[in-house]
Amino acid sequence: MNNRNSTLSRILLIGGILLILLSFVHLLGTPLVSRWLTGKLTEESISEISPIILFNHILVGMLLIPFGVSTIFSAAGIRVGQKWARAIAYTNSIVIIIVPLAVYIVMGSFYFDNYLSIVGTSMITIVGLSMLLSLIWLRDSSK
Repeated sequence: MNNRNSTLSRILLIGGILLILLSFVHLLGTPLVSRWLTGKLTEESISEISPIILFNHILVGMLLIPFGVSTIFSAAGIRVGQKWARAIAYTNSIVIIIVPLAVYIVMGSFYFDNYLSIVGTSMITIVGLSMLLSLIWLRDSSK
């Protein structure tokens, strides 16, 4: 085990744990989304779009869990020099970075009109960037 792999493994372990924590924050925030919808929409609109919005919010929160878990597994694999682990870590970090960009492209600045969206997006961006930049800077020098 080299020092680069050990450092990268720690960074990915922290990133994986943060992704799992962020998933619980996302899931626990679902009632806030429901309350926000109630304050912004008519009763008829809420009955039409609320189920899909809440489903989407719950789905994203649930999908962050396997991203976090697979990142933790990749951290363990990188620690012992497994090549597959880097591929998983790269894939996870790139997808995690793309998510906030995709949200902005689809929803525009409207999505960022509240504090929780800004905090959540900032957190996911920081985690994704720290993982990707660490993977690039701490490349395996044994190749």
